[in-house]
Amino acid sequence: MEAQRIIQDFNDRTRDYWQTGSEYEKVTALLLYWEEDDLNVVPEVDKLRTLFEQEFNFSTATVILPSISPRAELQYELAAFVKKHGLAPRSLIIVYYAGHADPPDAKNPSSLGHSHWRAKEAGGPTLDWFELQPTLYAAQSDILILLDCCHAALKTRGGKDSKMEILAASASGSCTPAPGRLSFTSVLIRQVRKRLKLGPNAEFTIRWLHKHLFDDKIDFLLETPVYFDLSNEDQSSIVLKPLLLAPPSGFARKAIPPSSFMLLKVSLVDDPTGLQIANWLKSFSPKNIRAVDIEGLVLKARRLEGLKEHQTLFPGSLLGSLSESAQREVAERLRDLSDVVSSTASTAAAQAKKTTASVRSAAVFSDPKSAERALNNLEATVSDLCASVESNLLLDPNVDLKAAAHDEVAIAVGAGDAISLRQYLLDRNLIPEKPELPNEAITFTDLNSEDSVRFRYAEVAGTPVIVESFEYGFMVSSDDEGPPPGTAKQFKTMVTQLSQPKRTSFHILPCVGYIHESSAQRFGLVFELSPGQATGHKTLFDSFSAAKRVPLGHRIQLSYALAVAIENLHRVGWVHKELRSQNIVFFAHEEPGQDQTKPRAEAYLPELAIDVGKPYLFGFEYSRPDDAETALMPDFSTETNVYRHPERWGKPGVRFTKPHDIYALGVILFELARWQTAISFAGSHSRMDPWKLKEKFLAEAKKNFPHRVGQVFSDVIVACLSFEESTRGFNELDMHKVFQTDVLERLHKAVGNI
Repeated sequence: MEAQRIIQDFNDRTRDYWQTGSEYEKVTALLLYWEEDDLNVVPEVDKLRTLFEQEFNFSTATVILPSISPRAELQYELAAFVKKHGLAPRSLIIVYYAGHADPPDAKNPSSLGHSHWRAKEAGGPTLDWFELQPTLYAAQSDILILLDCCHAALKTRGGKDSKMEILAASASGSCTPAPGRLSFTSVLIRQVRKRLKLGPNAEFTIRWLHKHLFDDKIDFLLETPVYFDLSNEDQSSIVLKPLLLAPPSGFARKAIPPSSFMLLKVSLVDDPTGLQIANWLKSFSPKNIRAVDIEGLVLKARRLEGLKEHQTLFPGSLLGSLSESAQREVAERLRDLSDVVSSTASTAAAQAKKTTASVRSAAVFSDPKSAERALNNLEATVSDLCASVESNLLLDPNVDLKAAAHDEVAIAVGAGDAISLRQYLLDRNLIPEKPELPNEAITFTDLNSEDSVRFRYAEVAGTPVIVESFEYGFMVSSDDEGPPPGTAKQFKTMVTQLSQPKRTSFHILPCVGYIHESSAQRFGLVFELSPGQATGHKTLFDSFSAAKRVPLGHRIQLSYALAVAIENLHRVGWVHKELRSQNIVFFAHEEPGQDQTKPRAEAYLPELAIDVGKPYLFGFEYSRPDDAETALMPDFSTETNVYRHPERWGKPGVRFTKPHDIYALGVILFELARWQTAISFAGSHSRMDPWKLKEKFLAEAKKNFPHRVGQVFSDVIVACLSFEESTRGFNELDMHKVFQTDVLERLHKAVGNI
C-alpha cells in the first residue's frame, strides 16, 4: 500500500511536468547571423531570443557565422545541433537566419534557385545554404526554418517524412526591409505576441502565421512573405504553443555531463563581462574599425578563454594528441589570453565607474589611448593563440588533417581554410582542376596600355580583375603549337591551388582562373579586384624611385605585412619561390578616412597614394608546394639572382626550400632598410660571387643598420639572411617556430612601438 501511495503521489506531482499541453515536449531554436554584421541584426535577434525563451519556454542556441570558413563552421554546428536536439521524439527544432542573401544569377542557369548567404551587402564572406540545408534532414524531429533576408524563397531541397516548413521574408528576386519596425522579424514578433495575449492556451500554426503577417494595418510588411511545406506527405502545419516545463517541487532533471569539449556559442548579450569589454573598446576605438569587428574579436576571445575551464586541457580535441611541448605552448598562449581578458575586463569595469561618475558630475571622461592599446593587445593575443594552434596542427606530421578539419578547437580558431589548403597541397587529387576561362568572357578595360605589359585591367561578368601575363614563347620552337606539356600542367595546378579560399593575411588576391592567349604565346592569371583597386598599381621596386624618403614606421609596417604573408604560406606547406620587390604590388588608395575600406592614417603613404599595410604578392609562375618536385631551371640574370640564396644562383644544384624564401625576404627587408633596390647596392656585375654578396649584405646590416633603422630591424634582417644555416637539420615545425620567434614576433613588437 505504501508503494502504491508513493507511485500515485509521484504521478500527481509530475503530471503537469510531462504533459505540456503542446504536441512537443522539447523545442530548440538555433539563431544565426554573421560576425561581420553590417545590418546590425543583433537587437532583433535578441528580441526573438527573448520571445522564444521567456514567452514560449523554448531553448535557444546562437551561432555567429565567422568570416573564416563560415561554411565549415555552420556545417559542423548544424550537425551538432541536430544530434543534440533533433533526435528526440515529440521535438521541434527551429533554424532562424538574419542577414544578406544573393539574388539569383541569371547568367548561370545551373545555380538558379540556389540560396547563398552573404555577410555584407557587397563583398565579404559567403556560404551556400542550398548545400547545407540537407544537413537538417537527419533530424527525426519536426523542422521550422525562418529566413529574414532578401531573395529568401529560392528553390530549396526537400523533403522529409516528418514535418518541415519554411517561412521566408521575401520571394526570389525581392528585397526585404533592413532591421527596424517594418522588418520581417519585427512584424513577426508583434503578430506572435498579439496571438499570445489571447490566453495561456493560445496557439497557432505556421500557415496561420504566414497568413496573418498582413494583419497589422499600420506597420505592414513591404514584401510578401512566402511559406513552403517540404514534408513528403500531407500533414498538418507545425503548431507553436508555450511549453509548460517548470518541474514540480522536489523533482529536478539530472544534468548530463558533456562527453567532450564544446566551445561557448553565444552572443555578448549572454556575457556581461564580454559586453562591458566590447562597449568600452567601441567607445574609444579608431574610427576606421567597425563596432561589429570589435564585438567579434571580444566574442572570439571569450570563446577561446573557455578552454581554461576544463581540468583536462583539450578533451575530445586533436590538440590532446600533440606533443607535450606543443600542448605546453598552446596552454601558455591560453594563459596569456586569460590574463589579457582579465586585465581588460578590470580596466573596462573601472572606466565604466569613472564614466558614470563623470556623467553625474557633468565632467567629461575619456581614455582613447588606453582603449586602443587594450584593443591591439587583445587582437595580438588572440592572433598568437590561433596561430599556435594552427601551426601545430598543420605542421605536425602525426596529425590527421581530415580529422582536424572537423575538430572543434581548430574550427574555433579559424583554421578550416588553412587545413583544407594544406590537404590540397599534400594531395592535389583532392581538388578538381580550375577550368580555363574562355577569352570572350574577359573584357580588357585598359585598352590604351601596351599589349606586352605584365599587368592588364579587365572585367569578368562585370567584376573588375587584374590579369598577370606569363609568356612561354621563349620555351618553345617555332614549330610548336602550344606550351610545353609540363609547363601547362604546372601552371594549371598552380592556378587551381591559388583559387582556394585563404585569409587576407596571405596578401594574395582571390584568383578566379586563367586565360590562354595562344596567339601571343602566354597564359594570364586572373585575380579579382575590389572596385577601388582597379584605379592603378605600383610595384615595390618602382616605389623605391618614386618616393625618395619614406618614414621608418611605414617601412616596418610593410616588413611585418610581408613576413605575415610568408608565414601563412609556409604554414600550409607552400613556397613562393620568386620573392622579389618586382613581385610585390600596391594598389592606389584614397586618402585615409573613417570608411573601413580606406587605409589607416599611420599606414598611408601620400607620396605614392598607397597603404603600406596592404602589399599583394604576385609572380607565382614557379610557386609550388614545398614537397613537390623542383624544376632546377637556370637563370643567370643578376637582377633576379640578387634575391636568391647563393645555392640557387645560375643553374641551381639543390631543390628550393622554405629557407630560400626567407632569404629572399631578408633581401627585400634589406631594401626597405636602405629604401633602395638590392641591385643598386650589389651592382650588376655578370660574374658576381653570390656567397660574397651574401656576406656583403650581412656586413652592411650588422654594421650600419642598428644606427639607421634600429637594432630590432637589423637583427630581423640578419636572421632572415642566415636562416638556412641556423635551421639546418630542423624539422618543419621547429623551423617554423624559429621564424615566428626571430622574425615575426620581433617585427610585431616593432610595429607596436611605432
